[in-house]
Amino acid sequence: MAAGYVRQGVVHVGPKTTYLKEGLQTEEVVKLLGEPLSISEHTTDGKIVSTYVFERSEDRVLIAEFVSNLLVGSRTEHRANVSVIAFQ
Repeated sequence: MAAGYVRQGVVHVGPKTTYLKEGLQTEEVVKLLGEPLSISEHTTDGKIVSTYVFERSEDRVLIAEFVSNLLVGSRTEHRANVSVIAFQ
């Protein structure tokens, strides 16, 4: 039997997933997810990309990337797959 739980007639199986709409402002994402574990910046195609790493449940992290203070992408990964440098 798969691990999960039942709440108000809904069966939840597997880890919870966080979906963020592209275009959200950095401040909105921080309000939703709390303070990030780390923030870093790099340049891609002449644009400064800010990468925020947020702790999630079940040993996962959410990585959100912003350009000009707007969310351009996000993904969830197992913490073990993310570079140790991101947590310093």
